[in-house]
Amino acid sequence: MILKGLTSVKKLWIPIGIILVALLSFVTWAYLLPDKKTVPETSSVPWEGGKWRTSTPEEQGINSAELADVLKAVQSQHTNIHSLLIVRNGFLVLSTYFAPYREDDGVLYPVHSVTKSITSALTGIAINEGALKGTDQKVLNSLTEESKNNTDLNKAAITVKNLLMMQSGLDWPEGQVPYGNNNIVSQMMDSPNQVQFILNQPMSSAPGTAFNYDTGASHLLSAMIQKNIGKNLKEYAKEKLFGPLSITNFQWAADKQGVSYGGAGLQLTPEDMAKIGYLYSNKGMINRKQVIPATWISESTAMNNTTPNGYKYGYLWWGDRDYFFASGSYGQGIFVSPEKNLVVVMTSDILDASIGFLESNKLFSRIESSAVPEHALPVNAEGNQQMKEQVRQASSPKKPTPQLPVMANEISGRTYIGKKTNAGDENRAFTLTFSNKSDVAVFKKTLGAETVDISIGLDNEYRKTGDYKAKGYWDGDAFIINLHYVNPDFHTPYDYMFKFLFDKKEGSLEFQWQGGSEIVELISK
Repeated sequence: MILKGLTSVKKLWIPIGIILVALLSFVTWAYLLPDKKTVPETSSVPWEGGKWRTSTPEEQGINSAELADVLKAVQSQHTNIHSLLIVRNGFLVLSTYFAPYREDDGVLYPVHSVTKSITSALTGIAINEGALKGTDQKVLNSLTEESKNNTDLNKAAITVKNLLMMQSGLDWPEGQVPYGNNNIVSQMMDSPNQVQFILNQPMSSAPGTAFNYDTGASHLLSAMIQKNIGKNLKEYAKEKLFGPLSITNFQWAADKQGVSYGGAGLQLTPEDMAKIGYLYSNKGMINRKQVIPATWISESTAMNNTTPNGYKYGYLWWGDRDYFFASGSYGQGIFVSPEKNLVVVMTSDILDASIGFLESNKLFSRIESSAVPEHALPVNAEGNQQMKEQVRQASSPKKPTPQLPVMANEISGRTYIGKKTNAGDENRAFTLTFSNKSDVAVFKKTLGAETVDISIGLDNEYRKTGDYKAKGYWDGDAFIINLHYVNPDFHTPYDYMFKFLFDKKEGSLEFQWQGGSEIVELISK
């Protein structure tokens, strides 16, 4: 500190006036310094009334200009992120939703394998309460009915810890085949009894000897907890985890036997995902209540397991350097940096699941590097304004409507039907209608007896038609539609991409969605 040398004053004859001047200088200097922030008290609830308390980034030691650059890069690179939330020291410093998503739209995001990390938390709670005996408990001893015909001694040796660390030894080639009908996860989902299906898989190695990503392992944990407490993971979470965090708006799917999916199937809002991250950064305590044992937080994020992709793995949590994270397919994530008291939440629709994993980590690393240790930064009005402008553009990215190409006029109003190459193709019909005087096109979609007219924004802004929102643009002779649909019963979002490639009489439609794609040949009616 600047005044440190004044503490060893040797000459007691310094005039009183000089002392007063020095003291006044110190007061002025200290006042101009940004306030130092510390970790909030464990008794505090940063979301009193259901809403996160907020702060400027600089007040919590984060450069707002850097966050503005992050948001600008996300939009310019079309990363397809839906939401980005940043919490530091228990304050929400950034909340960004990318159109057509909005903070108040009531959408519950499928978090995919982030579910596994929640299952890990509930496993720790169950062990602490005695519902499970510990991480050394044998799996088959709990699932006696499903394990009757499983006499493999290696399989009998599988423990709770093996499931948590993805080291069960089961022959589970999930990472070797793209997700879809041919993946073992789809085969599990289609089976009449999923727990039985998992346990019936042969062993490929001894338990505890090799990492192998296995969604089925987390489902076995869910089944074990349910067998021991008499309620499924959804109900257990509502009471033991979500209740203390005031998480009331969520969905959690279950299998045919009523077992909550332990490896996927959970839907949350981004704000509630941030609560989970904050709880972990706060050593499992909220409002003076130890929701998750602190020892379990430490043990499950110790990252004693190295994976083939170079990242570390704990108990259904990933890790790298000085942070750990829950990761779901297509770019879902809850990132926690205990050292910087930082939580970052992302929801995305990055169609390549492996790219989504890498992109979300790159984004978090950039955000983490913008956070200085502990103390606040000087006020940055310009940087804050830049950040707010990027947030505005993310939510309302309207641009001037480009001039329509010649092809738009030639195909406008024509009906294209699917050539009969696959069953049902001939029952599909599509019509696009354009006008040089409008920034909205109309997409008429007929599937069998169902016909819907959907408005398409041509100015980069989504237009709403019932439960649909859509925007589109021309790329040469191809017209691309981004279609957003929200299931009205479960508030589940679905995002699709239609790519029409035309000549005058014929065309093709490439149809993409999360986890799959299809091409339909078209002919003018």
